Amino acid sequence: MVGPNERLARVQWLGVAVAFAGIVAAFADGIGARDRETLLGDACGALAALLWAATTVLIRATQLAAASAEKTLLYQLAISAALLPLASVA
Repeated sequence: MVGPNERLARVQWLGVAVAFAGIVAAFADGIGARDRETLLGDACGALAALLWAATTVLIRATQLAAASAEKTLLYQLAISAALLPLASVA
């Protein structure tokens, strides 16, 4: 189990930087785009990434950190099954 004071090693920070550079490269095609659909798609992709990261933070900050992987997955799927049909309508 990982403690709350865990620090990232240099190679992990390098991985974060490479991942961020990949995001910048992926979105670079849409920079300056006047196409509303392109900008909306980019915003949805960025929002999805933020929400995915939020699930990881939420799991690690609650009692789910000590739960089994199966139980955590069950909770994630149950919440998704309830919320995604509503989100698809929007």
